[in-house]
Amino acid sequence: MSSLTYDLTLAGLSVGSAAALTGIGLIVTYRATGVLNFAHGAIAMVCAYVLRQCVVEWGWPLWAGATVTLLLVAPGIGMALERFAFRPLAVLGSDPAQTLVASIGVFVLLVGGAALLWGQGARDDAPEPVSADPWGQLAVALLLAAGVGAVIHWTRFGRELRAVVDDRQLAVLGGIDADRVAAAGWAFGSFTAGLTGVLLAPYVRLDPYGMPLLVMEVVAVAVAARMRSLPLAVG
Repeated sequence: MSSLTYDLTLAGLSVGSAAALTGIGLIVTYRATGVLNFAHGAIAMVCAYVLRQCVVEWGWPLWAGATVTLLLVAPGIGMALERFAFRPLAVLGSDPAQTLVASIGVFVLLVGGAALLWGQGARDDAPEPVSADPWGQLAVALLLAAGVGAVIHWTRFGRELRAVVDDRQLAVLGGIDADRVAAAGWAFGSFTAGLTGVLLAPYVRLDPYGMPLLVMEVVAVAVAARMRSLPLAVG
């Protein structure tokens, strides 16, 4: 019984760490832009496929594939979405319903694009960037949450981020570059989505549909944290 309890605890920590990473990314994106990003899971899936493409198909070293995926591709997706999809809506003063519909549209676009590019079949050879031991994944989630919390509460950028979310127009009048803050929020949110994707891919069904829906299931983590509290999301 003790062995079974330990195994279940490890499995719970692994899933919980992925849920915490998802909650962190959703909260940061929401606090920077006011958008509940339903495309978060689709971004995670695309990044998992990109890492597999680099390492398995092209033979890159794991560290090189992970660097390109997490530091270039994932933030690049976020910044592209902010610039071409969500910034125009923010300029027009869109209501939350419009941004919600836009994020669902991005979700459908990314899932469809991945199905066309990589096919609909499931992959079972995704690279494993972190040890299968869930304590490593939990440490990643805790360190990320601590770093984000420090930036939000103790840096100038954190103050600007809170100001933009509270009142974007007033923040602009106060000299804050709201577009830069939003772009940074989207870049970081997409980075956490990519991190979630590459950590989950070795242990779940990697296909264009399974992972996006799996990540979508843990949106409740961010909602339970009132879209604000990083410690509560990790807890």
